[in-house]
Amino acid sequence: MDRRPDWRARLVDYITEWQPKVFAYGTADCWIFAMGAAEAVTGVDYIGTARDYADREAGLAAIREATGRKSHVDFVYRTFGKLPSIWHAMPGDIATLDAHDGIGLGVVQGEMIFALTEKDGLMLVPLETARGVYAVGEKNRT
Repeated sequence: MDRRPDWRARLVDYITEWQPKVFAYGTADCWIFAMGAAEAVTGVDYIGTARDYADREAGLAAIREATGRKSHVDFVYRTFGKLPSIWHAMPGDIATLDAHDGIGLGVVQGEMIFALTEKDGLMLVPLETARGVYAVGEKNRT
């Protein structure tokens, strides 16, 4: 998968759309946020049918059914190339983060990560908090 030529503008527009959103499983959670960002960068729909669920367990079941992977983290691990360190990440890459209910997903933006939280909505957290980072559109790496 390659990054679109205009991926930067698409990613900025996408993040801007998410600024006012409030966390809600199935419509505005870390899976939908991160996979939507990956779609903005590459043009590939990673979410598929894994949406419109009411809680975390239903979300994990939807992801398993739609992707054949056991979780959102397993999907990211197997779909995107894991980078050797956080310092190899670039804007639009996916980060895994500790979350109140397990491991969440965020979107790298320089030395920060956009993360969607239940309490505060979209916020920035330091890149150093990532458990791992995964290359979106890895073919365009220089």
